[in-house]
Amino acid sequence: LLNYPRAGKGPIHRWLPSWRFVLGAFLLMIAAMATTFIIAYNIIKIPAPSEFAQAQSTTVYYADGQTKMGTFAEVNRTIIDASTLPDYVGNAVIASEDRSFYTNNGVDPKGIARAFWNNLRGGATQGASTLTQQYIKNYYVDTTSSYVGKFKQAIMAIKIDREMSKQDILDSYLNTVYFGRGAYGIEAAAQAFFGHSASELTASESALLAGIMPAPSAWDPAVDPEQAQVRFQRVLDFMLADDYITQSEYDSAAMPETTTQQTDEVYAGPGGYILQLVRSELVAKAGMTTEQIDTGGYRITTTINKTDQDAAVA
Repeated sequence: LLNYPRAGKGPIHRWLPSWRFVLGAFLLMIAAMATTFIIAYNIIKIPAPSEFAQAQSTTVYYADGQTKMGTFAEVNRTIIDASTLPDYVGNAVIASEDRSFYTNNGVDPKGIARAFWNNLRGGATQGASTLTQQYIKNYYVDTTSSYVGKFKQAIMAIKIDREMSKQDILDSYLNTVYFGRGAYGIEAAAQAFFGHSASELTASESALLAGIMPAPSAWDPAVDPEQAQVRFQRVLDFMLADDYITQSEYDSAAMPETTTQQTDEVYAGPGGYILQLVRSELVAKAGMTTEQIDTGGYRITTTINKTDQDAAVA
C-alpha cells in the first residue's frame, strides 16, 4: 500500500502517500470509530437518578386541603404531569434549547461539528448539548464536563432517546431544569416568576422562562430587563419560524410582567409554630425522617381550620 519510492514520480510526489494508503487509513479510522462506539454503547450503563433531581417540596395545607399553610423543602420543586400543560410551554423550551429535538436521536452531529469548528477558530466557546443531553446532566449524577464525560453523556443520550418517548423526555426535563429564583422545574418557576401554576402559563410567559434558562440569574428581568427582552424575542422568533405559534399570536405577544421575588421565612409567625408541630408529629408518629419530609413532595393536610386560626391570632 505504501508504494515507496514511487517510480516515475517527481521528487515531491514520490514521497507522498498513494491514494491506496489514504483510502486504507480512512477506512481504518472509520472502523476504529465504529468499534469504539459499539463497545462504549454496550459498556456504558444508565446510572441511578440523582436524589437531588427527584427531590421536591412537601406542602402543608389547612383542614380544607386547599389553602396552603407552608412548605418543607430542601429543593424548591413540585413535580407535575407536564404532558397536561399547554403545548406552547414545552415548545418554547424546544425552540430555545434544541430546535432539532423531534428529529435528532439524542445528539446533534451538526451542532457538534459547528461548535467544534467555532471553538477551533478561537471563537466564543460553544456547547452542542441537545435537550436530551441536558436532561441527562440534570437527572443523573454520573456525568462530567470533560471530553470523556461528554462522550459518555452522548452515548447515554442515544440510549435514553431509544428507551423513552420524546414527550416523556420533555416532561422529565421540564420537571428537573433550573429556571432561576431558586425554582427547579416548570411548576416552581411559574410560581416564582408569575405567582400562578404552570397550567396557567401564557405563551409569552413560557417564552420568557425558556429564553432566560441558560443564565437565569443574570438574565432575570429583575436583574437585566434588556437582555431578558432580547432572549424573550429570540424564542418568539424561533417559535414562529418553527410553526409553534401563528403570526397573529406572534404579533400580539408582549413581554410579560414578573412578580417581585420574595424570600419565604418558613417558621415566621404563628403559622411557623404550627409547621414546627407538624414536622415534629410527622417524625414522632409517622416515623418519617427529616430528609423524607424535605424532599418527598408530600401533601400534608392538617386539622387546623384557617378561619378559626386567623381569629385566634387576631
